[in-house]
Amino acid sequence: GDLIISNKGNFGANTSIIESRAFDSLNISRGASVIVNNTFTATTPIVNISDAWLTIASRGVLNTSKIEVDRGVLIKYGNLTVTSINVTAGTTNFSGSFNVSTLRVMPNAILSYIPLGFLNITAINVTIEAGASINVSGKGFAGATAVGATGSGPGGSTGSSLDNSGCGGAGYGGRGGDGTTTSGGIAYGSITAPVDFGSGSGDCNGEDGGNGGGAIFI
Repeated sequence: GDLIISNKGNFGANTSIIESRAFDSLNISRGASVIVNNTFTATTPIVNISDAWLTIASRGVLNTSKIEVDRGVLIKYGNLTVTSINVTAGTTNFSGSFNVSTLRVMPNAILSYIPLGFLNITAINVTIEAGASINVSGKGFAGATAVGATGSGPGGSTGSSLDNSGCGGAGYGGRGGDGTTTSGGIAYGSITAPVDFGSGSGDCNGEDGGNGGGAIFI
C-alpha cells in the first residue's frame, strides 16, 4: 500500500524506516523528517516530498522510479537508485551525489542546497524551465556578523569597526578588491575550474558581510 508520513506542519522528530519494505508510494509532507536507516531497503515506484525531509543514511537504500519534491530537503549518504527527479515548486535543497536519467526543475522552482553542503549531479537530461534555476548563491562560507570581524573561508576579507569604513571584498580565484579601510581577501582556488566554496566578506562597522557562493557539479 501507500506509506503516508505527515507531521501536520510541525518540524521536529525523525521517523525511521527500520525494516526493508516495498510500498506503492512513499509520501512525506508537512514537516515530517524520514530516514531510511542503515542496512534497510525501501522500494517504491514514486516518492513525493512536500515541505518535508528525506534522508538516506550511509548504508540505507532507496529504490524508486521517480522523486517529486516541492519545497523539501533530500539528503543522500547511502544508495539511491532513481530514474527521474522533478523539483516542482518553491526552493528545494539537495545534498549528496545523484545519478539520474532526467532532472527537471519546473517553472519558478529553485534547486539549491544547505549552506556548505555538497551537490554532484550526473544526468543524461537536465531541464530548467521558465523562471526556474539551480542556484547556490550565498551558500558558501559565511560573511562576518560581529562588528569588525573577518569573513570566514580561506579568502575571507577583513572587517572594520571604524565609522565610515569601506571594507574590501572576499577573494577567490583572484584577490578581492580593496576597500578604503581594509584590503580584500587573498586569492585561492582556480579561476578557470572553480570547485571550492566562496569566502565571506568582513563586517564593516556593523554592516554584515556577504556570504560566499556555493559550488555545484553537474
